Amino acid sequence: NIFSLIMHSSKFLLLGHSYSDEDCVSSMLAIALLLRKFGKCVVIYVKDRFPPSLDFFQKICEYNEIELLIKSTDNLEKPDAIFILDTPKPDMIALDEKILNFFLQKSIPKVEIDHHFSKDARHTGDTPYQLTLHASSSCEFVAHVCYKLSKQKIVLEKHGIGELYSRNIVLAILTGMIGDAKLGNYL
Repeated sequence: NIFSLIMHSSKFLLLGHSYSDEDCVSSMLAIALLLRKFGKCVVIYVKDRFPPSLDFFQKICEYNEIELLIKSTDNLEKPDAIFILDTPKPDMIALDEKILNFFLQKSIPKVEIDHHFSKDARHTGDTPYQLTLHASSSCEFVAHVCYKLSKQKIVLEKHGIGELYSRNIVLAILTGMIGDAKLGNYL
């Protein structure tokens, strides 16, 4: 379902939780890089600056033509689909009034990729687009999405994707996995 949505949509908005940590920021960046490989228009919104250890991710966004909005959504256009990454419940999503308006529109599909399971966790994505399982990080699921996609040779050829596992996608995935696993202690 997620692959079909990617193929049939053009503009994507990526959201995480307020006060984003390594796994949240890394999973947003990895998905953004993956979408850019398909020539999609991608916007990442964060309420707060990246953690200082991830400042270099902003340069990766710039280089890959991924629009990064920090606090302001003045120029944000209506997306075709929204990805919610590493966020276990709706009230934790980093958004403002404009994004909330998009979020509440049933015509905009919401994809949820998350690894959190607690008593008060609730799904935020639409049922056919929920990728939520037990794991040490959301980036593990991004890696799984990439792995499944790597087996789709015809799709990759059609879109001119020779190297799915680019340096920056691998860097983002590993950063999120190691960051959420307390430098590997919980992998």
